[in-house]
Amino acid sequence: MDAATKLINDRTADLTAKSLQVMEMESTIAASKLLAGGLVFLPALGAAIGLGLYFAAYNHAVARNPEARVYLDSKFWLILAFIEALGIIPIGLGAAIIFGG
Repeated sequence: MDAATKLINDRTADLTAKSLQVMEMESTIAASKLLAGGLVFLPALGAAIGLGLYFAAYNHAVARNPEARVYLDSKFWLILAFIEALGIIPIGLGAAIIFGG
């Protein structure tokens, strides 16, 4: 084997090792993004549970005291919007993490 062939083989081996390292790093970054994006969706689950508990408490309060419905309705929609926002914001963040550049 002459010197030129040996040099080409050495450089090819170096490039292959570097490309494997780059591919491994890219796959690690992609896996980390998917894991982080998935974990961000957990607060949405909490918001869904919170909405269920909130509706149950509202229905229970109105069933016990129907005259208080007018007072409860004024606050019901505001609190509903806050709980819903607590579920929507993490979904947006998770989508930005997963699909963002």
